[in-house]
Amino acid sequence: MSKRLYVKDRRFFGRNIAGSASDRPVKKRILIISLIITFIIVSVFIADNVIERKIRSKLDDFDSACEAGHFKSAMSIYRQFKESILDAGELKIKYRTRNEVLSLIEIRITDKINDSFNNVAFDGDVLTVSQIEMLEAFSEITLREINARYFRFLESCVRGDFTEERARLVSKEFMKVSSVKDSIERYSDDISDVFSYQERFEKIEKLYLSKEHIKTLDAISVDEASKSGFLKDFLIKYLNGIKEPIYNESIIEIDVMMSRGKYYSAKSHIEEIKKFFPDDDQLARKLELCKPYANTNLTEYTKPVDHIAVRPLISDGTFMFGRDEYASTAEDLMLTVEEFSTILGSLYQRDYILIDIEKLVDSDGNYVPVMIPEGKKPLIISVEGLNYYASRRFSGNSFNLKIDPSGYVVSEYYDAHGRTKSDRDGEVIGILEQFIEKHPDFSFDGAKGNISLTGFECIFGYVTDRDQVDDRNKGMTDHGFGSFSISGDQIEINRKATADIITRLKETGWTFSSSTYGNISVGESALEIVKSDNHKWQAQVGELIGESKVILFPNGSVVSSKDARGAYLISEGFLIHCGIGPVAYFNRGEHHLFMDRTIINGSTMRNNDLSRFIDVESVYSQARSKKLN
Repeated sequence: MSKRLYVKDRRFFGRNIAGSASDRPVKKRILIISLIITFIIVSVFIADNVIERKIRSKLDDFDSACEAGHFKSAMSIYRQFKESILDAGELKIKYRTRNEVLSLIEIRITDKINDSFNNVAFDGDVLTVSQIEMLEAFSEITLREINARYFRFLESCVRGDFTEERARLVSKEFMKVSSVKDSIERYSDDISDVFSYQERFEKIEKLYLSKEHIKTLDAISVDEASKSGFLKDFLIKYLNGIKEPIYNESIIEIDVMMSRGKYYSAKSHIEEIKKFFPDDDQLARKLELCKPYANTNLTEYTKPVDHIAVRPLISDGTFMFGRDEYASTAEDLMLTVEEFSTILGSLYQRDYILIDIEKLVDSDGNYVPVMIPEGKKPLIISVEGLNYYASRRFSGNSFNLKIDPSGYVVSEYYDAHGRTKSDRDGEVIGILEQFIEKHPDFSFDGAKGNISLTGFECIFGYVTDRDQVDDRNKGMTDHGFGSFSISGDQIEINRKATADIITRLKETGWTFSSSTYGNISVGESALEIVKSDNHKWQAQVGELIGESKVILFPNGSVVSSKDARGAYLISEGFLIHCGIGPVAYFNRGEHHLFMDRTIINGSTMRNNDLSRFIDVESVYSQARSKKLN
């Protein structure tokens, strides 16, 4: 028999070389190895769970110690457990579980500390012996939490959320805790100053919420330099908290100003804000961009500002003066597009420069000195009643306004051939804007003109409220245009179109004012009529244009601010009251400014002295049927 038949394969899973032996020894070995592996896995699992339970038991131990009032023991458990996590050898085992348990313990501690603070601050309780023992035991966390809570508490006191009596109670109670006594004592002497500062801080907060960024920063900087103790620390923290949002909002404001040609305002804003961000490169770059457009020295204009007013222009090239009653009215009250263009050239030659009427007063109605480039004379141009009533179509006016594909506000009107046109040449808005594009120094800081609106019948030719439908229908029917009706959906479309025009005009330097809802003579109307009329104007027009400071008294029918009607209009936000007069006139009243506007139309060109503005003979259209006096 061959010897090789008795030689076994030495591999663990080997068979007889001849392959004739049984496989049972192999299966036995596999079973043994499987049992060993299973044992190891089970052992590791059991050990892991034992360690997990042991770690989590620390939380139970901590809770039990606290429930028993053994706060020093509870703190000892916390400290030892925290040190075990920091041990380099144990970081490898259950690190996440350990940190989870540690976090839960710390949450329990801070909750207990904060509960004790809230009991005193909100409920007016005094600290119990047990609470004091707890706060003393958790000393390092007590110091951190109570210091933070006490500072926030005093911040709330500055804002008027707590009484001085409660503030003194909180200070007194927590000075009983040795770990925080010194830090509480540091601010406790400032409590009287905290409460005396409430009114001042309320004004600062109002400035900030009103986006008066420079005034806010100036006020805080002045106060921070003069205060000490808590108020100084509080103002430093408050300032640090608002500087970034103020900076970001200021950059946006500056960019908007520059995009609208308000380079003087942008330059001034940059110079002011730069005091608080002296090394900011972005502000420095924007300042350089403004300088070429705002390089003229400004001087204060101490005389009353001239204010001229015109009606919507006669844009219809087929219009004939003297043709009928409407043409006769138009001849007296209106200008042609050619006349208005000539007037702008005359004003420019006489060194007038347009300013923003709303800048004449601040938000409280106090007069703001007029600063303009040297050698210039300030001027305001108003367009009265830019509504486009049905009757105005017989006066040669445009039909409506709209925004063209290039983003310009244009008007629709008839040309000399009786065809409907839509461009910038038919109304004050487009003509003035094109003139300023050619002569940018005719506008100071991006100012354009003031548009005065009633609410009667329509706005810019659009019916924007159900209340206008009856008047629009009567106007259309009376003048042969057929009856008028409109759906609610179309009214909403009209409101959107009108709002878009208003937004665009505001973006390009135009302001808006009231001529009352029904074009009423305010001086001849009872107070209740004035109130009723204004309520309608605010609801239908004011809602679309936003807040307005200006009212142009229709027909020059004015009221004194001492009259109940005048006082009412001031209370409604109308801080600039405009009458009618042949010369520039200012009367600075309490919380408002009264000024006169000079009307330029066919009648005043024939009868009034307008020589400071124009040479009437060079302006007056030869097509007019009424000749100059």
